[in-house]
Amino acid sequence: GLGIVRFDAGLEEQGLASFREALRLEPGWSRPHSDMAILYRLSERMDEAIREVEAALSIEPLHPVNHYNYGVILDLLKRYPEARTRYEKALELSPGLPPALYNVACSYAREGDLNSALPYLLESILLDEAFREEAEFDLDFDPIRDEPAFQAIIEGGNG
Repeated sequence: GLGIVRFDAGLEEQGLASFREALRLEPGWSRPHSDMAILYRLSERMDEAIREVEAALSIEPLHPVNHYNYGVILDLLKRYPEARTRYEKALELSPGLPPALYNVACSYAREGDLNSALPYLLESILLDEAFREEAEFDLDFDPIRDEPAFQAIIEGGNG
C-alpha cells in the first residue's frame, strides 16, 4: 500500500521503490509487479508496464487481475483483439468481474458489434450500476450509441 500512497502523493519513483522493496522481501508475490504495471501505465511508460504485468503473470498465470491489467495496457496501445483476449481470460478465471465485462463490451462496441457488446454491458451494469453512467459518455460506444437497444440499457432497461 505504501507504494500507491507515495505514487498518489506525486512521489512516483518513491512509490515504485516501495514495490521493488516488496519484491525483494517476497519475490514470489505477483501483486507488486501487477501494481507497478498500473503505476507505469498511469505514467504512460507502457514498455515497463508490459514488463511488470508479464512478470506478474509468470508468477501467477491464473490470477484474473493480472490478465485484466494486461488487457487495460493493451487497450491503451490500441491492440484491441489482444486486450479482449486478456479480459475474456480474466472472466474465465473470475466470472462476473464487472470491469472486465465492461471492457469486453467496449471492445465489441468499437467494432460496431451491438449483439456481442450488449450482454457484456448489461451484466456489468447489473453488477455495478456505475457502468451505466460510464457507458453513457464512453466514446467506445459511439458506433452503437444510437441503437435503440443500447439506449434502452442506458435509460435503465435491459435492452
